[in-house]
Amino acid sequence: MNGKKFICNDVIGTFFKKHKCVDCKVKLKRKKVSKIINTKSKEAKNYSFHINRNTITGDVEISWYEFECPVCKKSFTVEELEEMNDKNT
Repeated sequence: MNGKKFICNDVIGTFFKKHKCVDCKVKLKRKKVSKIINTKSKEAKNYSFHINRNTITGDVEISWYEFECPVCKKSFTVEELEEMNDKNT
């Protein structure tokens, strides 16, 4: 593996806001999720591999946080939770 990259587009929503499951209304638990993507794969077009004016090549571990319900085990990204909250208001 040639590198690692952490993605967090919403620091406040990820680390400071409390989120509840849409179905169970139980507090969600934050969990780190990752996957390895080769920079030459089709899926790589969805990600940026630039870090400090350098480009990572080869296999890169991409990681981010998701929120999981301890009751129903559904997982949500911060973006999905924010979108659901916007629909409900």
